[in-house]
Amino acid sequence: MVKKVDNDIPIVDRLLTLYFRRGWRGSYRIWHLLNSQEMKPFVKANNKYGTQLLLSPLEYIDSFVLLAGYYESEVLEAILPFLHSGAVFWDVGANFGLHAITAKRLKPEAKVICFEPSALMIARLQANARLNDVSVDVVNAALTDCPGFRYLHIAEGNAGMTTLKPLATASYRSKVLCWSDTGDNLVESRTVPAPTVIKLDVEGSELDVLRGLKTVLRESNLRAIVVEADPNLLIESDSEIYMILRAAGFNIKMLTRNERTQHHLENFIAVRN
Repeated sequence: MVKKVDNDIPIVDRLLTLYFRRGWRGSYRIWHLLNSQEMKPFVKANNKYGTQLLLSPLEYIDSFVLLAGYYESEVLEAILPFLHSGAVFWDVGANFGLHAITAKRLKPEAKVICFEPSALMIARLQANARLNDVSVDVVNAALTDCPGFRYLHIAEGNAGMTTLKPLATASYRSKVLCWSDTGDNLVESRTVPAPTVIKLDVEGSELDVLRGLKTVLRESNLRAIVVEADPNLLIESDSEIYMILRAAGFNIKMLTRNERTQHHLENFIAVRN
């Protein structure tokens, strides 16, 4: 049963959301005025699946949700069929909880675990979970190929590009040391249960995450992995990501985008044979 949330969205938030979605002139001017007075750090809005979220129009993914109702809904829709009662969903690179919280609302019998190294994003994720009266487990760490501290580079204007592997072409406002560990270690130590389905979006560290999941990948309970990556890494048979997934018994196909979010990366689903 889908959890109902109080539809107590303030009138100002409703009007701002309407302005953004209609593309009316002056919407960002009004937002900047409210934001400069520290009156409106976020807009409360429903996504197209009925999940309430606190969104910042100044952030790329947030603004896309405000405009289109969701961001990369093909990812959520690929995950949902695997979230039966007792299933475990790992959202690796959970950001502010768009997929994790929406999945938990739609499939409340599933367990949702969010891996997010950014303290700023964790605060937002937890606020969004409270807003929807859902419980998700949060791991304040990055998944990689070996344990230890690493620098997390905080992106400017698009928190979804926060990464352990900074790009020369991107803008970062700061960097912080964060704890990194392997998924295998966390399962073996019983810190988290083994996953049924994984969403993997970690801005260039996908191969490192998979290298740290050698045992988990062999478990038959893991049915699917949705990963965002350069198409060449999941189409070319000589790429390590492709070979790891195929060797573990997964078939791979590209997902068709539902929203107009085309860029040089694509979303793929790997489903166990």
